[in-house]
Amino acid sequence: GEIAASALYRSILYDQTERRLQWLTAARSIDQAISNSLDLHTTLNIVLDRAVHHLKVVAADILLLKEGNRLVYAAGRGFKSPMASKANLLVGQLQAGKAALERKTVLIADYECTAGWNCELMKQEGFRGYCAVPLVAKGQLKGVIEVFDHHPFTVDTEWVEFLESLAGQAAISIDNASMIETIQRTNMEMTVAFDVTLEGWSRAIEMRNKDMPGHTKRIADLTQ
Repeated sequence: GEIAASALYRSILYDQTERRLQWLTAARSIDQAISNSLDLHTTLNIVLDRAVHHLKVVAADILLLKEGNRLVYAAGRGFKSPMASKANLLVGQLQAGKAALERKTVLIADYECTAGWNCELMKQEGFRGYCAVPLVAKGQLKGVIEVFDHHPFTVDTEWVEFLESLAGQAAISIDNASMIETIQRTNMEMTVAFDVTLEGWSRAIEMRNKDMPGHTKRIADLTQ
């Protein structure tokens, strides 16, 4: 009996170690994607692929926070109907909105159709287990990641912590993409402003030199 118990214990430890190694590898691959790619859609899809594979769930999606405090579908995996891709809800609405509003993980082991659910989606897809985690970077809400399964959830603390770590990586990726977009837009605005300023200066100079009207514009046209 002691030998069997010891063997079983070692087997459990081996499984736990193997799972943690796989999760670390998944986290590392997401870090590399964030570092090597400026495409937010690519990174979010990698996060969802890792979530579905390593958490052993059938579906997952990411909702991004948009203007008007709305959570809008950005990417998804494992859904049979297009209903999930039409998600557009207010912060505080449904379970995803609740996770965003309270900035806390919402874990439902076994779904029942009550207020706060998209019952039609859950019924069509046959989902039972559900979990939503807010995406927060630098104290700012960026969205929510949701995972679904056909069976009731029987998960441990490590499972939840891994999903939360994926949420953190997704939030960082979203924040990086937002910063890059802001920088690019600012550079474009500065370029336009600089061109307008030069054009204004040239017109001012020509106003003082009435013998050569339009000279600067002709030179610019020839140069182009």
